[in-house]
Amino acid sequence: MKTIGISRLVVTLFMGLALALVSCTAAPAPSKPAEAPKQEPKQVVKEEPKPAPTQAPKAEPKQQAKEEPKPTAKPTPKPQVIKMRAAYAAVDASFLPLWVTKEAGLFEKNALDVELLFVEGGTKVMQALIGGDLQVAGIGGAPLVSAALGGADVVQVATGAPVLPYKFVTVASINEPKDLKGKTVGVSGFGSASHFVTVLALQEFGLKPDEDVTIVQTGGLSARLSALQTGANHGTVLSPPILYITEKMGLKVLGDLTEMDVSIEQGALAVNKKYMRENEEAVRRFVRAFTEGIHYLKTQKQFSVNVMKNYLKMEDAAALDEAYEFVSKKATAKAKAPYVTEKGMRLLLEQNSNNPKAATANVKDFYDNRFVKELDDSGFIKKLYGE
Repeated sequence: MKTIGISRLVVTLFMGLALALVSCTAAPAPSKPAEAPKQEPKQVVKEEPKPAPTQAPKAEPKQQAKEEPKPTAKPTPKPQVIKMRAAYAAVDASFLPLWVTKEAGLFEKNALDVELLFVEGGTKVMQALIGGDLQVAGIGGAPLVSAALGGADVVQVATGAPVLPYKFVTVASINEPKDLKGKTVGVSGFGSASHFVTVLALQEFGLKPDEDVTIVQTGGLSARLSALQTGANHGTVLSPPILYITEKMGLKVLGDLTEMDVSIEQGALAVNKKYMRENEEAVRRFVRAFTEGIHYLKTQKQFSVNVMKNYLKMEDAAALDEAYEFVSKKATAKAKAPYVTEKGMRLLLEQNSNNPKAATANVKDFYDNRFVKELDDSGFIKKLYGE
């Protein structure tokens, strides 16, 4: 019995040990949750399909809008074309800048529709300007000053040829100035540029106009030349290119006025002051086109010679070439910026000394350089000449 009891005791102890062992091996189970942190890398954001911060610039769909072409700016509307009527007073080369401006399309370039007419004689042109038939007059300064002293509301705004483009031509029997005493000299009209220049020349010769010499109204260049050929007149002033054919006719050049150090407003532009006040932009465009015309004349010889040939209806190539050289290199030498000169206008006033108003007149009332000055100050003229 004791043996059995011992055996049971042993069995009981063995089973207790087994249970203890089982409990010992099961004890680590609760520690498994502690291993969870080892699996945390699977939770790292890196593995999620979120873009890395450094990749953000690649996703720029919204920024593409900046690269899209901007709406095209509306084109600046073309200026409204202004119609104007202008006239020149003589068929001589001093008006070549005006002719070239017209024929080269420079008025159209400046949004002007200009009808250019020939009205013989500065006095007649001034009458048309004063009467409103013209908006711009191409004249010498002399008829403008005479008209203004007479009360006309006119002003000069540019000068294309600020020199005397004349020579005093006589019949073959006149050998020296004193031979003109008691003779007849022709001008286009009283108060015209040719009249002013004739008086100036006679004074230079030491003669008294209207005392020593009779001055008569004869007409334009062709009419005055014909009067010399027929002997109706004994002398007159002529300008290029007709001037260059006088020697072939047996006529004499008594004096070269182009060599005189005289500033004169020749080939000038005049306007009605009232029109200028009400149509300032029109006058501005006209002066700008005229300034371009002077440059075009100086740089486009063959074109300019052809224009002169057509306007003068002359075929003499040598005379045309000489006329071009004179106008391009001498007559317009100081006209890149076609300012009206105070010296020239003052001289014109002095020649009107028989008019009491001339003594008290303010010379600056006869010209307005604002439009030329605008072009000059803006650099427009320097750009034209590449300066």
